[in-house]
Amino acid sequence: MRPQLVLYHLFKNSREKSFGTFIANKLGEKPVLYEPNIANRHRELLEERAGNDGYFNIDVESKTEFKKRKAQIVYQVMVQADRKRIDHINYPSDSSRITTTIAAMQSKSLLKPGDYYQLENLLAERQRISDTLRNRGWYFFTPDNLLFEADTLHPPGSLNLSLRIKRETNARERQRYEISTITVFPDYDLASEKAETKKETDTLGLNCPSYVYHHLRTKPSVINQHIKLRCGELYSNAAYKSTIYRLLNLNIYKFINIRFDVSPLADSLLDARIYLTPFRPQKVESTVSGIFSAGFTLAPEPV
Repeated sequence: MRPQLVLYHLFKNSREKSFGTFIANKLGEKPVLYEPNIANRHRELLEERAGNDGYFNIDVESKTEFKKRKAQIVYQVMVQADRKRIDHINYPSDSSRITTTIAAMQSKSLLKPGDYYQLENLLAERQRISDTLRNRGWYFFTPDNLLFEADTLHPPGSLNLSLRIKRETNARERQRYEISTITVFPDYDLASEKAETKKETDTLGLNCPSYVYHHLRTKPSVINQHIKLRCGELYSNAAYKSTIYRLLNLNIYKFINIRFDVSPLADSLLDARIYLTPFRPQKVESTVSGIFSAGFTLAPEPV
């Protein structure tokens, strides 16, 4: 019994916006029609999932059985070798700043010798390293710049992992960046994208951050307390996220956008621009009306 399939066939019609189609899609269930390439695709998915969990040598066979209007696919997975365990992990060892920084992170690695090989753990380790690098100045670095290579020519059930930076990683992604300037637009108009005309430095007497505005509703010293990015310091993704979070908590800005561009002064410097779009004051209008009537008295009836 498949009541959802029955509902789908009862109410589905050619009109996409009809009530019957709405009921069919909301309460019913669309039938899954058999296609010959389904078996091959599922076999590939099984092999891929097995490899992600450390079973590198498997054989998957499928058999399709037909009965009336139904098709049933049966898969048989035969494991040809033991599940792989991590025997040793090699981190990059050259003398460049970025690789020495990565090598220093090995002590807190999510991958441990003796653990089963799992692709999810390798992806999580790449993300951890990328996040750490982005908090230490490598603004353009991403997890895709890292590659784990597996060496399976070892005793059965074990492998060595080697982490390296991909050869196609360009110089910009390997570069460490400092914050050069911070410019704040505290009344930025997102709709018209017009820069304000008056420029003024912050109340701390520094030229970082500087403010460009026309109507300033909040003192620069108040905004400065919530900006965690600092001129002359290395770029930090944690400081970037903290700045957005703290500015949002002021509850006076509708949109917050922080953009970083490589400074024309040097290829190791970033210029930060903070665009703040405040909530516009709402205009409330009301109309009061009334009816006034003069008092009067009735004259006595004549006798």
